[in-house]
Amino acid sequence: MVRTADVWLAFIWLTTAAFCCSDFIVRARDSKPVEHVFDLTLVLADVSEKALAQVKRGAVELLTPRMEQKAAEDLAAKLAGGQWTHDYALTAEEARTLGLPVKVGMPLEVLDLMKLYPQPVQQSGVEFLPIDMPTKRRA
Repeated sequence: MVRTADVWLAFIWLTTAAFCCSDFIVRARDSKPVEHVFDLTLVLADVSEKALAQVKRGAVELLTPRMEQKAAEDLAAKLAGGQWTHDYALTAEEARTLGLPVKVGMPLEVLDLMKLYPQPVQQSGVEFLPIDMPTKRRA
């Protein structure tokens, strides 16, 4: 039997682990004629479309036991659709508003376990790739 906590942890992983800026890259590609788009952007947009489709499929699979297929598809599209950055943490109230069954509170045993594995503090969850962007499109 799958525990609710396992399902939601997997759901959170799926929605955040995909290519973090996929929706933005696809929109950048689609915002101008293809002849004015860098080759790198075209490649990243192709990978991004695949990542978005994978995340949506996984989210729908995890959501459908708890909601209707159409509602799950709509919610998956919203979660993967670029409304938030990949490191934005939905509040419990925001998650409830989206239709997710949210419970607050953590068993003390889990908190004690988490203390055994401290995580480094980050200034920002967003990291940028150190790549040089071409200044002109090659013919």
